Amino acid sequence: MAFFIIHFSKKHAKIPVYFLFDCPNFKPYKLITSNNQSKIMAIWTTNNRACTTLWSTLYSMQQLTTNFAESGTLTMNDLTYYNELSSSDQRAHDISMVADQLDNVFINGRGAKYEAGVNHSAAIAGIVGVLSDKTKQVQDLASTADSLYQFWGEV
Repeated sequence: MAFFIIHFSKKHAKIPVYFLFDCPNFKPYKLITSNNQSKIMAIWTTNNRACTTLWSTLYSMQQLTTNFAESGTLTMNDLTYYNELSSSDQRAHDISMVADQLDNVFINGRGAKYEAGVNHSAAIAGIVGVLSDKTKQVQDLASTADSLYQFWGEV
């Protein structure tokens, strides 16, 4: 797999920004700032097993009804578990149930294994962290899942 870096700088930007691209898809993978800080960016692509597994699982759980391409930018409050009218306790309970369902499907239904150093509790905590933030997107959840699980067929 080949990578290349492109430098983007706006006239009024305080910090130049570099993008590391994955060829041949040219999708941003990592944001690298000039002060050597980097941030993994969520990639919503059918070439990423975490994305496809998450989407198909959320779809079968009836958490979303959109096609794959449209689903990456849905926010957590667009999913059916997120009810603005629920109490914070009820919402926390619903989030915990969805996180546990996702973990169960990934491990028992889809053949995923936890990444090195990750256990059930850490995986649930990571998923709950994203599900709890109504501004996070499904692609952010996929990125988190990708860091917690080694999905079937991944190296």
